[in-house]
Amino acid sequence: MLRTVVLPLLVLGALPCLARELPELTPLWLQQEGWIGACDNRRDCQLLYAPNIDFAERVNHLTLKIRSQAGPEGLLQLQLEHQGAPLELGALRLDGQPLEPGLLAALVQEVEAPDSTREQQYYRVDDQPLARQWLARLRTAQVLELPGEEPAQVLLKGLPDLLQRVDQVQQRLGTVSALAAPGEQPASAVPGLQPAAALRPYPGVKPLGARERTGLLAAVRKTLPPAKTEDADDYVMPPRIEVYPLTAQQALVFEFSDCGAYICLFDISSRSRTAPYALQPLQMQALPAGSVDHAGGLNYYPETGELSSFLMGRGIGDCGEMASWHFDGQAFQLTDYRRMPTCSGLGYEDWPVLWSAEAPKRP
Repeated sequence: MLRTVVLPLLVLGALPCLARELPELTPLWLQQEGWIGACDNRRDCQLLYAPNIDFAERVNHLTLKIRSQAGPEGLLQLQLEHQGAPLELGALRLDGQPLEPGLLAALVQEVEAPDSTREQQYYRVDDQPLARQWLARLRTAQVLELPGEEPAQVLLKGLPDLLQRVDQVQQRLGTVSALAAPGEQPASAVPGLQPAAALRPYPGVKPLGARERTGLLAAVRKTLPPAKTEDADDYVMPPRIEVYPLTAQQALVFEFSDCGAYICLFDISSRSRTAPYALQPLQMQALPAGSVDHAGGLNYYPETGELSSFLMGRGIGDCGEMASWHFDGQAFQLTDYRRMPTCSGLGYEDWPVLWSAEAPKRP
């Protein structure tokens, strides 16, 4: 497998601000005090407060997301998401006190599509001075609350430490753009990023012929243990095998086993497209540390060279892991990986991102 370079966070925090360009980062992942802190390989960071929601629970629930882009011109964005009855912004309380009218006015509601059926309401603060005013109030408070019979709360105790960690990763310490404790150095003192390495485009591939497909399936089945009868005490369903064209010489093989409602164990390999269909080397960029490997589901699209995997924590798909790779003709390069450990009703587009790279379009 391709390996990423591990750079300890403490070393990153100690680098001098005179460094003008920073390399890609081994992603940061922290969980504390109900918060998730995540920075991807490009040092874009997200802090998320999203406690678990029981599957059958009546929802009155607040989620707070803080996004900070890397670099001297990186933008700050706050997003407040409420699940339940329509939110009256004026009812929000910070440490039991009403929020200033200017801060409430800065919350811009995202427009829903006419056919939307979701019960969430999303509010963003994109204006940079107002976003920093919001952050200044939040980092010195203890709780953001929507009062009621069952109050919805965002507990803020762990936020200052996480903001400090983001400042370390993005090299903002001592600058006016620092999130935890703004300083006096100009934002221009924050290092930029080295340009991301360009991925090679997918060259395309000829589809498998019927003879190739039959030979590959037979070769894989020869390696499997004998199937047990359904009345055997240790009976398990036979593995499901899928084969796809990878290159002119190689095929991609998936083996799924021990499948449940929406999770399987799986193995990925490559074999020759010609007899005896022998195993071939397969290069694939590894997922960031802490990921669950070889479990969930897989999809491959030979038309585009995109491989995707997903692991759902429960059936409604509001927690788990998702990843995508781009095949460049030689190896699978990771283009997206996101993780959500708490089942909080959020769609995957709101999950913390730990890896991001742009796949080139085919000519």
